[in-house]
This record gives sequence, C-alpha cells and structure tokens, in this order.
Amino acid sequence: KNEFSIEESAELAQDMLRVLHRLPPKMTGHFYYSTPHGDGYKQDWRTIGRGYQDPKQQWVDNLHVYYSFNPHRTVPTVNAAGEKRDPRWVRGTERNIIVINALFCDADAKDYITQDEWMPYYVTPDTDGMTKQQAHGALQKAETAAVKAALVASKDRFEEYKRRALAAVMAAPVPPTYLWCSGGGWQAAWVLDKPLVMTDDNFANVKRVVK
Repeated sequence: KNEFSIEESAELAQDMLRVLHRLPPKMTGHFYYSTPHGDGYKQDWRTIGRGYQDPKQQWVDNLHVYYSFNPHRTVPTVNAAGEKRDPRWVRGTERNIIVINALFCDADAKDYITQDEWMPYYVTPDTDGMTKQQAHGALQKAETAAVKAALVASKDRFEEYKRRALAAVMAAPVPPTYLWCSGGGWQAAWVLDKPLVMTDDNFANVKRVVK
C-alpha cells in the first residue's frame, strides 16, 4: 500500500491528466474542470495545450475539482435538451468526445453491498395507479434507499465493501494503468497504447465497448 502526501497526490493527478488529454498531431481538443456550485456544477472549459493550468492548489486545499476524462471536439453551447446555455453550465457529452485515451471505471463500495445485506432495510413502494415506467422508477428509488440505509447501519463493514469493490476492479483481464481511492470506493483508468479518434463510423461500437 502506497501512501502519498496531498502535494504528491496532486502531482500524480497532473501527470495523469496530461496522459488522458493526449491528442494526435495537428488536432485541437478541449477539456473542462468542474467544481460544485449550488445544486449543480460549474465548468471551466480549456483548450488543450493552451493555458493548461492544473488546479493543483485547489487539490492541495482539499477542494473538490473534477475533470473531463477524454478530450472533447468543441466547447458546447447547448445542454442535453438542445437549449442554448453558457458553457460554464454545460458538461461534456459522449457525442462531443473527439478522442478516447483511456477506459474508466468507478467502483463505489455501496455497489458491492449484497441484496441479502440491504433487503432488511427495503420498504416496498405502493405502485398502484402508476405507469410501468413510474413503477420502475419507484422500485429503483426504494432499492437505492435500502442500500444507503444498509451502508449507514453497517459503517463497521464499509472497509469490507471497499475491499469487494477493489477486488472487482483488479479482476479485470488487464490491470489498470491508474488506480486511486475516491473515498467511497475506487476509480481506475486503463490507458490505450495510442489515442483512438472518434468518428461517425466507429462511435456506436466504441460506445458499446466502453460501456
């Protein structure tokens, strides 16, 4: 187990971002940093290779600064609903990704609580009068609530849930290039040998593989 200082962790994060944001020669791309703002997130879009100022100090100060994983084609000016928006309030979309540099996995400890462990906290919702879609949503919310309740009630088992999450990540056929603790679980990245440029021809297949 390797333990790093906050400063060392920030340096490692900077190095990783430079790998994640690789571009083929003569190609222009964009990425963003994302910070909590009210009930949502505020994006700081950057052009790769220009003004590439990493948020090291914010990380050192233990502030939450997230980042886009793979480079984007443009800085978006419309949201997912097609409504015109200031880029600061628009996050990236799959269709806007220009290059895939790595595959990403987010393994939360709560996702490795078994049904037998959360079922005692499950409250069956009343779905009478609901549409099939509404009933499906209600059942999902009930399950999510039960998982959260189990997590709170069994704090002494949190490390066991994290161990399960880590075991799932490490069971992949190829070990991850980067692996780090997110607090609530583990995140991992598998870096490709070279950037994979996204096109209309390969989009559907790449999306299926990444998912």
